[in-house]
Amino acid sequence: LIGIFFYGSYSGLGSSL
Repeated sequence: LIGIFFYGSYSGLGSSL
């Protein structure tokens, strides 16, 4: 799940999570 947070943060989607 850390990968999603790291990858989403780059796209701006992780911030929502």
